[in-house]
Amino acid sequence: MHHSARSYIIMGFCTFCILLAVFLMLTPFFSSREMRLMPAPTPEYWLRDCGGRIAVYDSPDPAAAPLAIHDIYVNLLPACDALRLKVGWHVCGDTALQHTLEDLGL
Repeated sequence: MHHSARSYIIMGFCTFCILLAVFLMLTPFFSSREMRLMPAPTPEYWLRDCGGRIAVYDSPDPAAAPLAIHDIYVNLLPACDALRLKVGWHVCGDTALQHTLEDLGL
């Protein structure tokens, strides 16, 4: 049986449409599965001087209210740490926050 070029084009187009439909049906399955596997976002904190003590903020905004103020006095820290606290010390994650506070004397 002899097929014309037109029949090959039609078969190719139908095959393409079927493959596209299968791809579009499977895409939501894979993307939702990937979303479930993504870890929760890491909380970010900023440490700053607040009245001479170290305060923890959840925003880099200087007008934000502190989450906590610790009894670690900035004037007793090394100059480099005190300077970092004056400009805002960015920390990613609860574990890093705890380690940083412990390193500073908590």
